[in-house]
Amino acid sequence: MSVCREAWAGIVLPLAVTNLLRRRPSHGYELVQRLDTAGFTGVGGGTLYPLLHRLERGGAVSWTWEHPSAGPARKRYALTESGQALVDQLTNDWHSMSSHIEIFLREKGRSAT
Repeated sequence: MSVCREAWAGIVLPLAVTNLLRRRPSHGYELVQRLDTAGFTGVGGGTLYPLLHRLERGGAVSWTWEHPSAGPARKRYALTESGQALVDQLTNDWHSMSSHIEIFLREKGRSAT
């Protein structure tokens, strides 16, 4: 996995997933579809489910079994109160980090190479 891909999975994906769960609880496949619609293409279960498990272990996400009338039972993930606070923290961290990177890139663009 490239450094860019690792950073994306470690920083951007938790922010995206928790924000989607803030909007409404979802099962894993639905999250993959919602991520894809939002432009996060190529996120599969091998990336999403370990993240959901980490969020669950950290107390940010809980799940309940959903039993649809057709098809197998599936887990529906939702943010906990702790998860709501995590979304705020991740969002603030993102804004801070992105503003620092923007300043860095503007300054680097002005330097002579």
